[in-house]
Amino acid sequence: MTLYRYTAKNVSGASVSDIVDADTPKAAALKIQALGLYPVTIREPEDKTGFRRFSLPGFARIRSGEITLFTCRLADLLHAGMPLVRSLGVLERQTKNAALKEILAACCGEIQGGRAFSETLQKYPDLFPQIYTGMVRAGEYAGLLEAVLRRLAEFREKEEELKHRLQSALTYPAVMLLMGFVSIIFLLVFVIPRFEIMFADIGQQLPLPTRILVLAGLILKNYWYIYIPAAAAGAFFLRRYMQSDAGKSASGRLFLRIPLIGGILSKELAARFARMLAALLANGVPLLEALAMVKSSTGNALVSEEITSISESVREGRGIVAPLRRSVFFPPLAADIVAIGEETGNLEGALNRMADVYQREVDYSLKTLTSLVEPLIILAIGLLIGFVAMALLLPVFQISSGTH
Repeated sequence: MTLYRYTAKNVSGASVSDIVDADTPKAAALKIQALGLYPVTIREPEDKTGFRRFSLPGFARIRSGEITLFTCRLADLLHAGMPLVRSLGVLERQTKNAALKEILAACCGEIQGGRAFSETLQKYPDLFPQIYTGMVRAGEYAGLLEAVLRRLAEFREKEEELKHRLQSALTYPAVMLLMGFVSIIFLLVFVIPRFEIMFADIGQQLPLPTRILVLAGLILKNYWYIYIPAAAAGAFFLRRYMQSDAGKSASGRLFLRIPLIGGILSKELAARFARMLAALLANGVPLLEALAMVKSSTGNALVSEEITSISESVREGRGIVAPLRRSVFFPPLAADIVAIGEETGNLEGALNRMADVYQREVDYSLKTLTSLVEPLIILAIGLLIGFVAMALLLPVFQISSGTH
């Protein structure tokens, strides 16, 4: 279907502008007439991708934090007793993001046309993933939409907080590596070639370490038109591969095998799995359906395979503890915590405790990793710059020994 923007007249002759979802302009006109309106103009958005662009991979005009804030504010308005459509209209007027404003306008139009709120959100899967729409659908059926949105906002805030901690832990080492790399490139391209010219005038041969650095500097300076496009092409094809199913599977397994980092990612994914599953169960989503939603939201092929095994075990009536104990991904403690939850009939609470345990372990591991990585990076950069300095000083010592 396509979203059409239209203007129409109502029975009193007043102009109305809105959006309608239909297969063809003729079908859009029929839908508009069914609302008791007389269509004047019907057109697709100027951007040929229309509103579908919000569900294209890589769409980044609407940040995750804006969706979290929208969820929290919508829950506040519903708690105050405001109807859903009116609440969405208020948020549409308040938001400064033009893309989100259009999405909220489209949602209002479709809800007024008889669609459920969860159905309207499903058109934007990159902004509202399956776990989001599934929880909203459960809240609509149970008449607890405000409570569900409140839980969703809390869940997303914890997810973003964990992601922010991971990014913060890696930012400083990355900046240090970048500065060291830029410093070495500067020395290779602008400083060391001067020594070559000086020694050529003297008529002496440069020492081997200096010749190696001179050659590296010449390659960087004279053949940039080869390696820069090659690096850009390599990055492009690598990104395409990483977005494919095979690339996601390979990268997911590779990252989990990296020393130190793999353990942190494993615990982070375990915490995320437990928190998502607990949130869905708390809102009345059946276990098998909840596992399917979590599987579609993990972003890691190995975890998806583990969830498939858990789903098969649940379908056969054997529960989720047995596959957790056999898992190569989930730590042994996960099975013990979940086993207590199954025995006491409080699986949701056990999953929340599991998420808290692993989040604390992730925080501790991040601090440990940062304390280890920073001195290692300083040492590596120091060794590289020391080698460059040695290569610069060797010719000077050679000249001094030659004069004596």
